[in-house]
Amino acid sequence: MSPRRRRGAAAAAPAEEAAPGAMAKAPPSRMLRIEFKNQPYDWFNLDEMGAIVRSDDFANTLRENIVHYFTVPYDCQAIFDEDGLLNAPVDFARSLQRMHPYFKVYDVREMPSDLRDQALHKLTQVTESVARSQRMLTSYGEKAAAPPDHAACFGGGCGASSGSAAGCGSAGPLQPMGT
Repeated sequence: MSPRRRRGAAAAAPAEEAAPGAMAKAPPSRMLRIEFKNQPYDWFNLDEMGAIVRSDDFANTLRENIVHYFTVPYDCQAIFDEDGLLNAPVDFARSLQRMHPYFKVYDVREMPSDLRDQALHKLTQVTESVARSQRMLTSYGEKAAAPPDHAACFGGGCGASSGSAAGCGSAGPLQPMGT
């Protein structure tokens, strides 16, 4: 996985014109682009990597490569995609499914404070959501032998004492679209 430095922002290479009567070219490969210190790099072709990019260990391998190529220690890496900070291997796997994944790598020791604050705010929200899911799964895991009481989730059970009138942290039962 040796990255190639791109010139310019993330501009695509100009398309080549096909000769008259020539067969159409295969669609362009899916390339992971990584930006570090405002410089984009073509990292690797996702199509050539196959299923390995969906493995749990791939995020660690990617981080180890970032240590090697950019000398950012593993524990100082903050990697973002279009949606925000990538934390767990599943975050990387989901982001790599995009047509044109683009990661921005930061050394947290040099990261802009406003970006760090935004990431911390989102992490707080994620932490609260994970804790709520853990409480729900733990409390209903003990009742697995009993038939599910879905009404309890929407009628005041399932954590309603934690301040949510609807329970389960929702605003109430979901309604089908158009009703």
